[in-house]
Amino acid sequence: MTKLEMPVAVLANEPAADILSTTELNVVDFDHPELCSGCDPVTCIVEGADFSGGNWRDVLVSLTEAFLQSKPKSTELYYSSLFHSGEHAFLLKDKPKLSARKLSNGYWINVNLSIKDLVITIGKLCKFCGIDLTDVTITYMPKQSAGGTRSMTGTKGTSTRFAQQSVRNAFRVWLTTHNPEWSSATVAMHCSDAYYLYNNCCGITLEDALTTTDGLQRAYDAIERFYTENPTQANNPSSSAQGYLRSLCLLKKFLDEHYPELTNTNTSAISPSAVPKAVINALKKNYASGFRFEATYINLLSNVSNTDVDIHMQEALKHMMFRRDDDLYFLLDTVADAAIRKDIIDFANRYLEEYGCFEILEFYKLYEDKVNSICIRNADDFESFYKQIETSGVRCVQAPYIGNRIARYSKGAVWNTFKDVAAKIVTVITDEYYGSCNEEDLHARFCAFSTDLLGKIIKQCAAEELIRVEINKSVCYQTFDALGLPENFSEQLANTLERLDEIGLEPTQDALHTAVSLKLGINFMAEYNLPDWETYRRLIAIFYKAEPHREWKSNIFGEAIN
Repeated sequence: MTKLEMPVAVLANEPAADILSTTELNVVDFDHPELCSGCDPVTCIVEGADFSGGNWRDVLVSLTEAFLQSKPKSTELYYSSLFHSGEHAFLLKDKPKLSARKLSNGYWINVNLSIKDLVITIGKLCKFCGIDLTDVTITYMPKQSAGGTRSMTGTKGTSTRFAQQSVRNAFRVWLTTHNPEWSSATVAMHCSDAYYLYNNCCGITLEDALTTTDGLQRAYDAIERFYTENPTQANNPSSSAQGYLRSLCLLKKFLDEHYPELTNTNTSAISPSAVPKAVINALKKNYASGFRFEATYINLLSNVSNTDVDIHMQEALKHMMFRRDDDLYFLLDTVADAAIRKDIIDFANRYLEEYGCFEILEFYKLYEDKVNSICIRNADDFESFYKQIETSGVRCVQAPYIGNRIARYSKGAVWNTFKDVAAKIVTVITDEYYGSCNEEDLHARFCAFSTDLLGKIIKQCAAEELIRVEINKSVCYQTFDALGLPENFSEQLANTLERLDEIGLEPTQDALHTAVSLKLGINFMAEYNLPDWETYRRLIAIFYKAEPHREWKSNIFGEAIN
């Protein structure tokens, strides 16, 4: 058994006498260094030599010391950076201000890096010195905490059957055979990406993604959400999710063709409707606070229900119960009765039909006191529950650039949906509130959108129809007609700017505000309840219609440079 095979065999749950069965070793995938976050290195073997260290910094230092002695190209590190955009050489003569390690030659290396960046640096160092990364095998495991090892079993669990080395090897051959035009690097990428859910906790296991009816869609949503909440400069959440899903679909197709027994494990399972009432009653009576599909729980349930809760019945129960992200399961009636569940779905469908989306947090607030707080602790739990009981293919995503979490159908871009919402907001404020509406009344009218999200939608999608003002310390949104500006304000603004040019005054926001105020005989911002300079600048830009074209830059409303 080679060094590379040993940890993979452990991942695949195959016998390894020298490794404790509870140890969760993983092999560094330099294409996905983010998987090492929160973990410590266990072994580091490079071209057969051992460079193991207690942490990632130790590994980097050990490799650097060794390569300086054995790799001729390493001498270039005194004046070269490992990164294309690097401003400094890898080896530093003077100690940097941030965390650094001193080498035996008196030079320093910067180690003020995240675990992900340390792993990237290790990989680049090896490649720079002429080492093929296939000759670099680093194993790692979750960091130790006060209560023991931080487990990754929530990610793996029974998914290990899909990650057996024999299955992985066959998958690689299958990819190569079916795609002869692919390079070995492309094949390796798909082999790695297909097991992303196996190595990374995103809220869905590899088993669920491959075996449940909506597993692939749930996998896409989970990965997109993970990258939205953990952004990187290189990865777009949607593109990352699409990429991983493409590889996952290839794995599923391969398994369906060659290992159907792995994906079709429930062919003899009983249907949820056939679960004995004795089991349901026992769950209601004894496990209202949650049930785990673990040996102790299952044995106790079998005893109190006088029923053999075998693997097939367990699968049936899993499909009929709500699973929380901490692997606690609840009967749906324990979470909310049938009438409340119907009301949740009906309300969501009405909002989706009328507006195309709604905000998860506000949706949760509407039903917070109607669902069991023991089961539903927060908006994330409520989102998971909603996704389980709804059947219309709704996706829950984080809105790009602003972060608010929304539910929507998979049609078009999120911001196109928001534009439609903005148009409805403008109509409501114009027709129902006569051009001026405070944000609380607007929220009451659009109750599944927070005042925060409504404000962002208006700012981004209705900037030329509505303006945010403060009246008696309350935030209001007004149409420009309701603002009460002089009818010839655009003309007066143009004249004021022309006059400032004539006398040689730069039209800064303060100078222009003073000039406009004098022109109109009022304190402009105070008179029109403008809450801040940003709102003022936006109003000026909208009402300036003359030539030459102007724009705000560094708080100066100057001529635009083409």
